[in-house]
Amino acid sequence: MREIKFRAWDRKKKQFDTCRNGGDNLGFGLDYKGIHSLSNEPFKVYQQFTGLKDKNGKEIYEGDIVKSVLCTYIVTYNPELAWYEAIDNTRHLTIDPPIWFLCEVIGNIYETPELLEVKS
Repeated sequence: MREIKFRAWDRKKKQFDTCRNGGDNLGFGLDYKGIHSLSNEPFKVYQQFTGLKDKNGKEIYEGDIVKSVLCTYIVTYNPELAWYEAIDNTRHLTIDPPIWFLCEVIGNIYETPELLEVKS
């Protein structure tokens, strides 16, 4: 069973807070309907731990930017497939979870968005 963990990007403080198995200290609650805000804080963005780690053992969260030998990807949740996938910023390539251990987390969409810029 994977550990249930979340992190919250605080738009005001420009930093992440993390939480394990619940979310009271991050300002959100978790129930059968999913994540919901306890305080209606519109400045927080919640991201869930995928249960996967990169080639260096770093935990992979939604919104992380991972790099493989082929491309740079954004980690997203696909509700239709009920799993996490990594999609390149041009939406042409995806990688399946079984090969994520070959990737490396190099940033995230909030702290290092410049990593997603397409270089001409």
